[in-house]
Order: sequence, then structure tokens, then C-alpha cells
Amino acid sequence: MKKILRPLCFFITILLLTSCVAEESMKLDKRKNKERKQIVEELVEYINKKDVKSLENMFCEYARKQSDIGEKIEEFYDFFDGKIEKKQMTISTGSGEAAKVEGNIELDWDVTELKNIVIDGKIYEIHISVHWIDEDDKELEGISAITLYVDDKKVNEISYIKNPYEEDENG
Repeated sequence: MKKILRPLCFFITILLLTSCVAEESMKLDKRKNKERKQIVEELVEYINKKDVKSLENMFCEYARKQSDIGEKIEEFYDFFDGKIEKKQMTISTGSGEAAKVEGNIELDWDVTELKNIVIDGKIYEIHISVHWIDEDDKELEGISAITLYVDDKKVNEISYIKNPYEEDENG
């Protein structure tokens, strides 16, 4: 009887642990889908209004501490010759990464791609890099980079990727 109970208990324990991890992943995916839609809506609104402060506030805490973020956003806005019409663009998820430690999600980031944005005959594409979870460095959670392509050429990037091996100048 003991020979049967031990493996059975072990199997049940493993099953319960994996179902908890799967549930955590599903909750995160649901949150990401909801927040991704909100990020896209706000980004398009701020680009159309050329609202520097609001776009700045969308970035992660680390990015907001950088003294040149407002200037970089103004340079980003200079590339837009008109307003973005939401109905014409497509949204997809590009590359990303997730890391789990002992069943807990420690790091999760991905890139949201806005494609087929046509303004005055030019085709724009915007990639938004978002750290959804970063347990090692909470100030990196949020948008860390926005990259702009015009007619398939990278023309601008607002990027604040922190090197974990260097001390940053802001503390």
C-alpha cells in the first residue's frame, strides 16, 4: 500500500504545483492583453496630440528619471506628419521572454508591434517594449523602449534599457 501511496502523493503534489503556475501565467496573459490595448490607445492619443508629459509618464520609473526623456519624445513626435487613424493599423505581439524561478514568474517582457500605420503615403510601424514583471528591478516595470520605423527603416528610438552591471547616474 505504501508503495502505491508515495508515488500517488508525489504525482498529486506535482499536479497541484503545475496548475498554480499555469493559473499565474493565465492571469498574467489576461492582464497583459487588457493593458496592451490601453497602452496602444494612450500612445496613439499622445502621438496625435504631441503630448510629451503624458507619454513620458507611460515609461517605466527608470526611464522617467532620465533627464533627456522629454527631449527624446519631442524628437520622436517630429517624425509624424499627420494623425494616426486607429482603424488602419494592426496590433501584434513580437518577441519576448519569460523566466520562472521555483514556479514563480520573475521576469516577463515582450514587444507590441503597431503596423500598417499610413500617414501621407508613408508607412509607419511602432514597436513598444514592455517589462510586465521584473522581480529583480521593479523600476524597470513598464515601457522601456519605443522604436519607430518609417517605410521599413528604423528612424527613431526612445530606449532606456538598464545595464544591471553598471551603477546608473541617478542612484
